[in-house]
Amino acid sequence: MLRGAAVAAVLVPVGLTLASCAAPGGGTGGSSAPAGEVTADNPFGVAADSSVDAVIFDGGYGVDYVENAAKIMQANKGLSGVSVKVSASTKIAQELQPRFVGGNPPDLIDNSGANSIGWNTILEQLEDLSEVLEANNLEGEKIADTLFDGVKAPGTFGDKFAALNYVFTTYGLWYSASLFEENGWEPPKTWQDLKTLGAAAKEKGKYLFLWGKEAATYYQTFVIDSAVIQSGDDVRLPLENLAEDCWSHPTLQAILTE
Repeated sequence: MLRGAAVAAVLVPVGLTLASCAAPGGGTGGSSAPAGEVTADNPFGVAADSSVDAVIFDGGYGVDYVENAAKIMQANKGLSGVSVKVSASTKIAQELQPRFVGGNPPDLIDNSGANSIGWNTILEQLEDLSEVLEANNLEGEKIADTLFDGVKAPGTFGDKFAALNYVFTTYGLWYSASLFEENGWEPPKTWQDLKTLGAAAKEKGKYLFLWGKEAATYYQTFVIDSAVIQSGDDVRLPLENLAEDCWSHPTLQAILTE
């Protein structure tokens, strides 16, 4: 679970998953046989005149990409009468947990943000997405052939591929140019430069990194990734296994304190 969360953070924790009620069989616990005819335009056998319910995290990427996909799906002549409802949410866990408990989750979920729902609580109700990667995209190319290697790993829990990250992001550090100019500071080019700048800033009662309530997980990702780069499995595995005093590892402590 933690390995999935950690790697997903590197790729950006924006994962799409299908709930069991979206299964070709028509519902949770139903048959695995397609309800509709399987064709090139309808590779999963979606039944005619059926409806699709998608709940999408409304974060930095918005929901436009799903709304656009919904329009394409509804215009697909191979999907007769299919309708798609796309709902935006910033409280995935709070809004969807009751639906999972009640056995009527959405068909598609973007399980992201600070209020994402715990994978272990819904895993049994999620579809395996392996068939999705074997299907062709709109250009006729197999989806699996268009993705980065290892993309399945973060969303695979046990032997089930239940979530697919769809954004690849590089983290960066931003600074205030006006503040730097005011204090005569130069943007650091090396880690040693960064430590030197941190000491200079501290002399003026300022700190380079602060722990705020907004997007605090980004700072956590920065700390953990930095530690893994330096110490590898020696720091990664204890964190993944919730080992006692895992955050007391010297590398982690050095990152937090120096």
